[in-house]
Amino acid sequence: MESVNAAKRRLAPEHLEALRHYRPIDEMHEVRLGAHVRYLTHKLMPGGFVLRVDPTPHGPLLLLKSSRLFSVRMDDVVLFQKLSPDEALLLHARDCV
Repeated sequence: MESVNAAKRRLAPEHLEALRHYRPIDEMHEVRLGAHVRYLTHKLMPGGFVLRVDPTPHGPLLLLKSSRLFSVRMDDVVLFQKLSPDEALLLHARDCV
């Protein structure tokens, strides 16, 4: 999988702005059920809400819901998860110090 830093270098400035309230996810245990995720393949995809995370021999498989149900293999994308209100508050507080 591509590193998050390498992926960020590929993103256009408007994509960086679109991901301002998201954080990169590297491990299956970091994914929160019900959270909104976006992912980067060859372009930034709109993503969906996480319904299920299944471990498979080929890496974790996410079942997502937007206007339809679809699956994304974590090892094939760079994944970004929307910040929870608590995470956003902590980041804001850190920036104010």
